[in-house]
Amino acid sequence: MQHVVIVGCGVAGTQAAIQLRKISREVEVTIVEASRYTEYSRCGLPYLVSGDVESVEHLFVHTPEFYTDVLKVDLKLETRATKVDSERNVLYVESSSGKADEISYDKLIIATGSRPIVPRFARVDSDAVVNFYTLDDAVKLKKLAESASSAGVIGAGLVGMELAEALTKLGLKVDVFCLDYPLSLYLDEDMAAILEKAYPKELKVHKCTPVDAIRPKEGSVEVHAKDGKYSFDFVALCMGARPNTALAEASGIELGSLGGISVNEMLETSKRDVYAAGDCIEVVDFLGSKALLMLGSVAARQGLLAAENALGMQKEIPPQIGVKVTQLFGYEVASVGNTTAEAKRKGLSVVSTKVATYDAAECMKDKQKVWVKLLADKATGRTLGLQIIGRRGAAQRANVVSLALQKGISLQDLELLETGYAPPISPLWDPLVVAVKSINIKLRRLFPTR
Repeated sequence: MQHVVIVGCGVAGTQAAIQLRKISREVEVTIVEASRYTEYSRCGLPYLVSGDVESVEHLFVHTPEFYTDVLKVDLKLETRATKVDSERNVLYVESSSGKADEISYDKLIIATGSRPIVPRFARVDSDAVVNFYTLDDAVKLKKLAESASSAGVIGAGLVGMELAEALTKLGLKVDVFCLDYPLSLYLDEDMAAILEKAYPKELKVHKCTPVDAIRPKEGSVEVHAKDGKYSFDFVALCMGARPNTALAEASGIELGSLGGISVNEMLETSKRDVYAAGDCIEVVDFLGSKALLMLGSVAARQGLLAAENALGMQKEIPPQIGVKVTQLFGYEVASVGNTTAEAKRKGLSVVSTKVATYDAAECMKDKQKVWVKLLADKATGRTLGLQIIGRRGAAQRANVVSLALQKGISLQDLELLETGYAPPISPLWDPLVVAVKSINIKLRRLFPTR
């Protein structure tokens, strides 16, 4: 009987286990997880803080009994994988009590996820400084917020801004500090400025303001920033993540240029019978560039594919897109592919268009404005990226562009996309198509014969 061992019980590891069991009732599956938790929604942590998620229990995708009783998995929680011996097909593990053991495998899937980035200045030993990354962190921060009136948030990516909004919903005064502008990895500055107008009065964003130090004081925390010193009841660190490659490094598994585990098109690592999936790996994006996407949606699909290939299928991972979506201050925010800055860093010449239209027919009273920015490569006319902000439908429009990028659908063909029309829910020309028509006009003016 074949034995597949999975290291990590997050989204990639769980999806791998589910797919293994769907394909085969006979395969033996073991999951090794360093923490005491099975898969939970890390993306839901800010909403636990705000109260939009009612309790910790609601964040868990599956109970331990689902793994053991339904999937028939040997679930080993609080067990750390320390090294892979790929010559003997053995995984070395250590329990929370310090007991060492060996697990033999036929195939191994590494799904160790990511770990938070904590710069030296932020390594502060204080209960009032929380590295907001795990479920335990969220529970701790929610408790702090109950008796606080102010908070500092270091970092303005998706999690940082979601947490900032969550804290303002609780009535706290919140200051966010960032190196550039909020959501700079996902939105161009002109698009981020649209969202800025919706910030509540309790929120202050310090753009282009690095933090030099965090100093715990009696009953408060002081943040030393470029523009001054600020005092808060507590501080949350939301400074991003990097691949958790400790197991791979200890086992001599090759890493890529960006620091993630290097895998081929079938998610095989440099070691025989060892696959990897999720936040811990580097992928190739739709432009052929190396990327660290670290998104739950991407990890789930990679986990599924790793399971299929571990059972002998030869399925190649498709070009990875990286669809980022969130909801902030009453707006849906969606980003696909590259921002202008990212595209230029890759040496591409960018043509862009930005349109403002409505998500319903203009005759409707409850129509809502939608802003769409589309980026294309001047040299080839190829789609490079999309950014959408609107009250409704931004995420689903981004999904359409994701499919177009994955399948190589041209902007000319996308302009002919047939969309539904009904005045209350969809205009005659969908906002996405309006943007595509606009950028195609620009491209035709630049290259009339192409």
